[in-house]
Amino acid sequence: MNPKPSFTDLDAAIEFAARALDARDCGIVADACVADQPDAVGLPTRREYRVRAIESLAARHAASSLRSRYAGRTFPANEATFELGGHESELGHVHVDFVRGEDGWQFKEIWICR
Repeated sequence: MNPKPSFTDLDAAIEFAARALDARDCGIVADACVADQPDAVGLPTRREYRVRAIESLAARHAASSLRSRYAGRTFPANEATFELGGHESELGHVHVDFVRGEDGWQFKEIWICR
């Protein structure tokens, strides 16, 4: 199994996601997330929910590139978590959560709030 990607700057994380979205490969971004929660019986899997959220993110990216939307933004220097979007923001209800790991920032979860 390949390790999950880590990023030292937000531009690199955005580029990783944007390339996958441009290629219409939501699975690459879904598989990069480190959140590991059990699946609920009788419901879609956590990955299926995540892919649906990433498909919504892809639609936002197609309308306004993530590259230009987040140009010049950075990860916080003294925080362990970071989030883009959510709660009727620039990404609608799509949340892109990051967590700081030993080697840099990683995608934690991509999800949709209601």
